[in-house]
Amino acid sequence: QAFPSVLFQRKFFVLHGSAFEYNGKGILILGNSASGKSESINYIQMKHKIITDDIISLKISKNSVVSSPGLSALCISNKNSLLPLHDARKRSLNFIPGDMMYKKNIQINDIFFLKWGKANKITGIEKIDSFKEIIVNSFRPIPTGASKKSEEFFLSAATSLLKNTHQYYF
Repeated sequence: QAFPSVLFQRKFFVLHGSAFEYNGKGILILGNSASGKSESINYIQMKHKIITDDIISLKISKNSVVSSPGLSALCISNKNSLLPLHDARKRSLNFIPGDMMYKKNIQINDIFFLKWGKANKITGIEKIDSFKEIIVNSFRPIPTGASKKSEEFFLSAATSLLKNTHQYYF
């Protein structure tokens, strides 16, 4: 919680998720804890560069959403890892090779919310549902509501994120 809080104080909108580059555009993957964000990124890195995993820091203006590159580490299932995390999900720390990391700021165009079901399909999402998903997957200052200025920044950034990206369920 400390690192996202510092980013938020520096006027970054911070999400819990993963991001990768696809055809020169940034794609975000958001979802509940244990929904498969990091595992997905682990497979995506075989063909596409990774922007960040776990903590997404965004600079949001009226007309754009830009992600900064993040740390080159994944917390994934890997029984052969030399770096076990000893957590309840039995994950390990794995590092993404430097040449598979996207190292510049990048425009974000699409957000995919992971909602696993019986069918693998991509569907559009209503803006109100996207807003709820973004709120659930964001880092906010604690205690919430303690600073009117922080809340205004948070809500303004969330609204601009919705206006400047396309959102989908996967």
